[in-house]
Order: sequence, then structure tokens, then C-alpha cells
Amino acid sequence: MSIVESDSYILKCCRYIELNPVKAKMVAQPEHYRWLSYQENAGLSPPQIINDTAFKNLNDISVGHYLEFIPQGPSTSEAMFISQMLESNRLTGGTPFVEEIERRTGIRLEFKRRGRPAKEQKVTN
Repeated sequence: MSIVESDSYILKCCRYIELNPVKAKMVAQPEHYRWLSYQENAGLSPPQIINDTAFKNLNDISVGHYLEFIPQGPSTSEAMFISQMLESNRLTGGTPFVEEIERRTGIRLEFKRRGRPAKEQKVTN
């Protein structure tokens, strides 16, 4: 699970999820995978899994826009970013977003490497 910064990130995360079975070669098209909400979100079937999806609440996204957006697929960098955020349970968003969440919660969330910072080296002339 990953907390998501904005509507555009949510849509990109949804696209990533909807296309996972296609990427895994489980199905040829996302509408063929019954465990996704793609059919409902694309207006291909009545709501069965969930009554009100995130897609329909985001800036009044239309079914037409959804049908165009999903097949485009994520860029390589977008897919890598989302995958890394999900695998590490990190926030999905930019640095200002992470800093604001840290400020509000009082919890350091930023991913840091293990160990202490490297020593500064003295410059000699």
C-alpha cells in the first residue's frame, strides 16, 4: 500500500494496476481479467465489485478519457517509480508532498540508505 499525492498519481497507479495482468501475460486485454475493476470503470459492466470507484471521483473523469488513458500504458520511468513505491511501502509523490506528510505526522518517512552519512573529507592545498 502506498499513500498517493494527487489525482494524476492516482490515475497513473490505477493504470499500472489495471495493466498488471496484461504485463504478466495472464490476459491479452485488461477487460478479460475478472478481478479488476476495469470493466466497471470503462463502462463495460454494471458495478459489481465496488459501488463507487476512485476514477469516477477524480475530476469527473469520463469513461471516454479512461478508455483512452489505460491502453497508453505507463512509461518505463513511471512504472519503475510506482513499483518502487509499492514495494517499499513509501509515499507516491514528490519531495514537497513527503515533507508535508512528515511535518504533519511528526514521523520521518523519507527513505534513507542504511548507516550513518559518509564523513566529509578535508580538502588540502
